[in-house]
Amino acid sequence: MLILANLVNEAALFAAGAGVRLVGMQQFELAKDKIMMGAERRSMVMSETEKRNTAYPRGRARDCRPSHAGA
Repeated sequence: MLILANLVNEAALFAAGAGVRLVGMQQFELAKDKIMMGAERRSMVMSETEKRNTAYPRGRARDCRPSHAGA
């Protein structure tokens, strides 16, 4: 019951924030996502350098050949 109350409350907050008088499915979807996945974190935007450093393993490549243990 508390989960439903929390969902309705979050949807109402989204509607009020958007200046909408009635709560609709869009607000309920946003509220569901917020409850299930947590609040949106906009500060987690990565710079191009961070993206590049994350994408390339800086010379520590792994050997991806299958091992033949026991052979």
